[in-house]
Amino acid sequence: MAQIQGAGNFIDIKRIFDILVSRWLLFLVSVSVCTLLAVIYLKTTESLYPVRSSIQVTDQFSSDKTSGGERFISGQELMAGNPEIEDEIGILSSYSLIEKALDSLNFNVFYFKYRTDLGPAGKSLAKEIYHGGMRIVLDTSHIQLINTPLFISFPDDRHYHIELESSNATAYNLSLEKVEQKNLQVIIDETLPMGQPFKNDYLHFTPVIDSTFDHSEDYGYFFEIHSTESLAKNYSSKLKISPISKGSNIVNLIINGSLPEKEIDFLNALGKEYINSDFMNENQLGLKTIEFIDDQLALIYDSLEMVENNLKNFRQTNQIVDIPTSSSNFNAQLEQLEEEQAKLLVQQKYLDYTLENLKNNEEIIDVIAPSSVGLNDAFLNTLMIQLSDLNKEKISKSYSAGKNSLVAQVLAEKIINTKTALRENVINLRNSTRISLAENKRRMNRILSSIRELPESERDLVNINRKFAFNDNIYNYLLEKRAEAGIALASNLPDKRIIDRARLSSNQPVSPDKNLILLGAFAVGISLPVALILGQQFLNNRLTEPSDIERLLKVPVIGTFQRLRKRDAKKLVTFHGDGQVREAFRYLLIDLKQDYDVVETKIIGITSFENGDGKTFCASNLAATFAKAGYHTLMIDTDVSTTNGQGYFQLSDHKEGLMQHLLSGAEVGQYIREVPIKNLHYLPIGINIDAAEKSMLNYEGKFVQMLTHLKKIYDVIIVDTPAIGRSSDYFMMAHVFAINLLVVRHDKTKKQTIERIIPHLLRKKISHLKVLYNDLPSKRI
Repeated sequence: MAQIQGAGNFIDIKRIFDILVSRWLLFLVSVSVCTLLAVIYLKTTESLYPVRSSIQVTDQFSSDKTSGGERFISGQELMAGNPEIEDEIGILSSYSLIEKALDSLNFNVFYFKYRTDLGPAGKSLAKEIYHGGMRIVLDTSHIQLINTPLFISFPDDRHYHIELESSNATAYNLSLEKVEQKNLQVIIDETLPMGQPFKNDYLHFTPVIDSTFDHSEDYGYFFEIHSTESLAKNYSSKLKISPISKGSNIVNLIINGSLPEKEIDFLNALGKEYINSDFMNENQLGLKTIEFIDDQLALIYDSLEMVENNLKNFRQTNQIVDIPTSSSNFNAQLEQLEEEQAKLLVQQKYLDYTLENLKNNEEIIDVIAPSSVGLNDAFLNTLMIQLSDLNKEKISKSYSAGKNSLVAQVLAEKIINTKTALRENVINLRNSTRISLAENKRRMNRILSSIRELPESERDLVNINRKFAFNDNIYNYLLEKRAEAGIALASNLPDKRIIDRARLSSNQPVSPDKNLILLGAFAVGISLPVALILGQQFLNNRLTEPSDIERLLKVPVIGTFQRLRKRDAKKLVTFHGDGQVREAFRYLLIDLKQDYDVVETKIIGITSFENGDGKTFCASNLAATFAKAGYHTLMIDTDVSTTNGQGYFQLSDHKEGLMQHLLSGAEVGQYIREVPIKNLHYLPIGINIDAAEKSMLNYEGKFVQMLTHLKKIYDVIIVDTPAIGRSSDYFMMAHVFAINLLVVRHDKTKKQTIERIIPHLLRKKISHLKVLYNDLPSKRI
C-alpha cells in the first residue's frame, strides 16, 4: 500500500536556485532597466554640496565675569550668561532667527536658467542659478504672485519682456506674510523699457542686469517669488547643527544645497544675526540701568539749577560770602546726613521700581543691577541674577523644548519661587530703608533745630547752601554711577563669535551618491526578479515541479510527459507526434512490467484530480502503447462527464456503451468497439444517459462482474475513471484496480485540491498508487 502523508513546510533551495538561473534573461533585462533609470536620475537630479561653518556659542571664560571676587565695574554681573549648548542650538535653528537672516539676504526671488533648444522639455529641466547677472528688486509693500514662474527675456539691450499664464496663481503680501487671494487666473505678455518697474494688481518689481548676464539665445530665464515663511521652514528643516565634540561649546552648522555660494551667504548671515541678537540682549541690561539713572539725573538737575540760582541771588542781596565756623559745622553735618538721605531715597525708588517690575513683568530679563544705586546686598544681588538667568533659560527652552514641555513647566515653577523670594527680600530691604530714612530724618531735625537758633540771614544762607551741596552731591553721585554703567556697557564683548566662516567643505556632492545609487540600482535589478519569481512560487497554489506532488502525497512519480504542441494534444503520440513523449510512455510500460506482472494484474485504473489534467490522454496513449507491444488491450471509459476517448481513436460518438450494458444487462461484447490499432479495443461510456443515473455507485456489483469476465479475454484492461475531485465514482472502483495511476498537470492541478483529497486516499488505502506528471515544459525536463 502507498503511504500518503499531508503537506508540510518545505523549501527546496536547489529547485529555487535552478528556477532563478533558468530566468537569467529576466535578470539581465531588470538590471539593465534599473541601471538606465539610475543614470537618468543622476543626470536630471541636482547635486547637493555640503557647506559648513562653526560658531562658539559661549565664551569658556564667561563665568569668570560673574563669579567670585570684585568686579571690574559694578553692574557687570548681569551682562553675561551661561546658556546650555542645546538651548543655543535651539536658538540657532529657530524660525525667528532664520527669518531675520533671510530678510537680510533678499532670498525671496529664485532665478532659473534653461536651454531653449530643448523646447518645452528644457523648461522642465531648468536649473536654479545664483549671482547670474540678473536681479529682481521687489516692492515688498505691494502684493506679489508667489510660487509662479515668471518668464523674462530681453529682446534688446533697452527692453525686457515678461510672460506668464496661470490659472491657479496665489497673491501674497510679503510685508504682512499672509495670502491675499488664491486660484487667480493671470495672463501677462508685456514688453517694457529697462529700468521701468513692472506693476499690475498682483506684481510690482524692477529687473536689473549687469555685465555678467548671459544674453545668449541658447538660454532662457524665469524667476519665482517665494514667501519668507516657506523659505524659513525649508532652511530650518535642512539646517543641521551639532557640537564638534562632547562638552564643547563650539558647534558646526552644516547645510546641503545645489548652489554652494547661496548656502555660504545664508550661513554667514545666520551667524551674524545670531551674534548681533545675543549681543543686543546682553546690552539691554546696561541700557536699562543708564535709562533709570538718566531719569533720576533729570529730576536732580532741575532742583540743583533752582537752588544754585537761589544761592547766587541770596549772596548778592545780603552781601554774605561765607558761613561762620559754628554755622559751617552745622552745615557740614547736615550735608552729610542729607547726602545719606538722598542715597537712601534713590535706593528706595529702586526698590519700589523693582517691586513694580515684579508685579507687571512675567519675564524679567533686563533688570537693573542693585550695585548701580549703591545697594550692596549679596542676597538681593544673587536673587536678581538667578531670576534673570531663569527667564533667559525659559526663553531658550521655548525654542528647543517647546513652551508646554515639562522642562518649561519646571522652569516656570522655579521662576515663581524665585520671584516670591525676591519680592520678600525687596519688601524687607524697603522697610529697612524706611527705618534708616526715619532715623536720618530725626538726626537732621535735631541739627535743624540748632540752626534755627542762628541769626536769620546766617540761617537762611546755611539752608540754601545746604540744599545746593545736597543736590550737587547727589548729581555727582548719579553721574559717577552712570559713568560706571556706560563703561561697563562699552567694555562688554559678545560671548559668541564665528570660528570658521561658511565654506564649501567638499568638492564632491553628498547627494545624489553616484556609487550608492548605481549599486542600489543593481541590487534592485536583482531583487525585483527574485521577489517576482519567489512570490510566484510561494503564492502559486498550482503544481510547478514533480517534487511538489511527491512532497504532498509521498507517492513516487513514475512517468513525466512534456508539453505538446496544440495540434498534437489530441493525438496518439504512440504513433504520431513528439517522439520524446512516445518514449516516455514506453518507459512507463517497461516500469510497470518490471515492478508488476501486468498480465497477472490485468486492470490499471487511471484518474486525476480535476478534468483537463490529461487522464484520458494518458489512458489512451498507455493503452495504445500496450497494444503496440503485443498485449491484447481493452480501454474502458467510465467518465460520464466526457467522451474525449473516442476522439483519440478517431471514432464517431456512439450513443451506446458501458452505461447501456449496466442498465440493460445486455452482453458487454456488443458495445466493445474495434479501433484502427492492432490488439486494441475500446468500450465507450455511452451518451444520452439520464442525469439521475449517471453514477457508477449504482452499478458497483455489475461493474465488478463485468471486469471479472473481461479479465479472461484481455491481457491488459485500462480504465479511464472520473476525476476524484469531481466525483466519488473512482473510490467505488479503486479496489478492483491492481495498479492506480493518478495524473496531475503542471501549473494546473491545485495543491489545495490535493490536500482536500488526501484524507479520502488515506482512508481507502489505494493499492499501488503512482503518479503521472503531465504537460511539463520541455526546458524543465
